[in-house]
Amino acid sequence: MLEKRHGRLPPTARVRGVILAALLAAPACGMGSVGKPAASGLGELFIFLTNIRKPSGVVNAGLYRRTDHFLRPGGEFRTATCAVQPGIIPYLYFPRLPPAEYAVCFYQDLNLNGRVDRGFLGIPLEPFGFCRHARIGLGAPCFDACFFRTAEGSNGISTAVQELVK
Repeated sequence: MLEKRHGRLPPTARVRGVILAALLAAPACGMGSVGKPAASGLGELFIFLTNIRKPSGVVNAGLYRRTDHFLRPGGEFRTATCAVQPGIIPYLYFPRLPPAEYAVCFYQDLNLNGRVDRGFLGIPLEPFGFCRHARIGLGAPCFDACFFRTAEGSNGISTAVQELVK
């Protein structure tokens, strides 16, 4: 039996859990449903973050369900946060989600100030990203460029962190 410390599993147990979840999600080639459907008709979503160059801070994310709420303050359907630590694959976890179309945006808060730091012309100074590896042009991508579908049971996707300022 794993002993919990301060309400969290030991680091080795967390790493094993992330690796197991990644292996279950891998056959889907980036997105898919794994495991048995939940009896409640709800699912869970794991988002694995790749291309992390600075293993510090936290990643804050917003999960959006509707096009008209995408990237609007307070428009998130759910939010999640995960710590970024050396040697551990960071992931975001959204439990008890109804099957639907969703989009996620996130940023890595390197200085833990709770907001995206921006430079000249509003360019993000901290790493960020969108699902489906959507890139920004002269502005943020639209919901249609980022959305994905979830099903009952476990769902997993991976997405890369982007940096405009290195």
